[in-house]
Amino acid sequence: MRPSVVKMTTAFIICFLTSSVLCHAQKNGDETPPQPERVVKKTNDNVNLVFTYYGGTKGKESVPVILLHDLDGNRKDYTAFAAYLQKSYGCAVIVPDLRGHGESTQTVTNVTIDRSKFRKQDYLTFNEDISTCFRYLRDEVNNKGNANIDQLCLIATGYLGINATAWTLEDYSYQPVGGKKQGQFVKGLVLISPRKSIKGFGITTLIKLPLFTGKGAKPLPMMLAIGEGNDRSYRDGLAIYKSLERTRPKVADIPDVAEYFKKQSIFLRDYPESAGAGLLSPNSGNNLGVEIAKFIRYKIVAKSDQMPWVNYQKSE
Repeated sequence: MRPSVVKMTTAFIICFLTSSVLCHAQKNGDETPPQPERVVKKTNDNVNLVFTYYGGTKGKESVPVILLHDLDGNRKDYTAFAAYLQKSYGCAVIVPDLRGHGESTQTVTNVTIDRSKFRKQDYLTFNEDISTCFRYLRDEVNNKGNANIDQLCLIATGYLGINATAWTLEDYSYQPVGGKKQGQFVKGLVLISPRKSIKGFGITTLIKLPLFTGKGAKPLPMMLAIGEGNDRSYRDGLAIYKSLERTRPKVADIPDVAEYFKKQSIFLRDYPESAGAGLLSPNSGNNLGVEIAKFIRYKIVAKSDQMPWVNYQKSE
């Protein structure tokens, strides 16, 4: 038996949720958004990482988002969704071509990166790509007053959900230095068609730690989206959700959307068609983009008073 989640498939539900969320968005993010920028940054292990940056429109109140494509995808998979988050919610969004993908296929010494030859340790290096995106958001966006890095949201597809989960755990492992925090920036994690493992690099042991189980700690807000367009990713995603949901506080259905999101910490969105990046395609016919926007609104923006903007520029 599958968990009792509502499949958002009817035109009425999609129309209602879309109109209500976009109504809020139009009132709060109606500024003309900056044009997307193509940016190239050197990672700490000397890869030329290429990404598109969609500038936020709310200054220090802009929510920063890192959006990660799956293996064999590229940043163009999320052009429409990134633009939607920017225009409708004023988010500051980074969408990288991960190393070995798209335009990120060269080191600074012009050595070609061949994704087809990746081994376990190579998949771990995607974490440095995430870190490079984070440093850009912190140093060149947040510190200039164009976002609040303390409201960071990670959205990852497929196998990159493993990296996003591992990176989040690392983020929460850093202790403050000189009274200034060094980690705990991630405030929401969204996994789309997440997979369990690849070449021995897996998510199962990661999600058994307190940050995700909620045992002895406040659990990180998470949303999982799965689609029946791919049987393997559907089964993996469902198993990951069940493992997470099993240990988290149970919340009864609450009619009021805001109150429900406030009390719930784990969300599942289950779709009968598509999978992976296809779930966010403008032609998919589902409302996952709206659901993720609601997640950001109610689990991050609604708590913004608890996450004041801070300048993390290092003193000379």
